[in-house]
Amino acid sequence: MIEPGRFRTKLLSAGNLKVAPSDIPDYKHSSTAFLQGLAKEDQAQPGDPLKAVEIILDLVRKEGCATDRDIPFRLPLGTDCFDAIKEKCEETLKLLEDWSSIIRSTNY
Repeated sequence: MIEPGRFRTKLLSAGNLKVAPSDIPDYKHSSTAFLQGLAKEDQAQPGDPLKAVEIILDLVRKEGCATDRDIPFRLPLGTDCFDAIKEKCEETLKLLEDWSSIIRSTNY
């Protein structure tokens, strides 16, 4: 399973992205801001989709970058994806350290 980051495709282009701002007054501002953010991201995503396809084909064929490697069940692709997952893992490790005595206190 590939967990892709943001790749520079036409997914966010006006012709492809079909969106409707929220009709709920309390969410309208956040919804509008989110949609504006998506529009600004169009063709500014960091990932090169051709490079992603090359890697995915290598994984499927077990050649190139995947030669002699165990293929993971999940593989993040993209610098933004790497950074986000790494940050989350570090936060989780810190939580485990900070709360270790409480977390481990539940046995009989």
